[in-house]
Amino acid sequence: MDLDSPVELLEPLLFVLNRLLEQVCARLRMHILAIGEIKVTLTLERNDSRNKEPLFHIRTTRLPAPARDTKLLLKLLQLDLEKHPFLACHGSPRVDDPREGAIPAARAVPALSPHPERLEITLKRIENTVGKTVWRAGAA
Repeated sequence: MDLDSPVELLEPLLFVLNRLLEQVCARLRMHILAIGEIKVTLTLERNDSRNKEPLFHIRTTRLPAPARDTKLLLKLLQLDLEKHPFLACHGSPRVDDPREGAIPAARAVPALSPHPERLEITLKRIENTVGKTVWRAGAA
């Protein structure tokens, strides 16, 4: 998605990402699929006028169970971008061209254990507070 003007803050970026997520989830629902992994690529505009080559901030979020709930996915992206801010990594650039990619997966059969989406949000919050956990399966 090309933006009319670049964004510098997380909140307006999440608004744009939400629109993209809604489109992706709607397409997946038509095919009875869900998202197993989501990748966000932010094209950053440099403040340095000498170097015109864009910077990319790429984040990949793997889900514990396939999901297609836009609110859940947006919250996971928000928590990830708060933990890995594009502004801190690259000075003070502005996002010019956000992109999302989703790897579809078959919808999982509901389990009797805690709801996987809620568990994932709780684990991300804990990870943001205390750091990466060793006990979590699939942690990289």
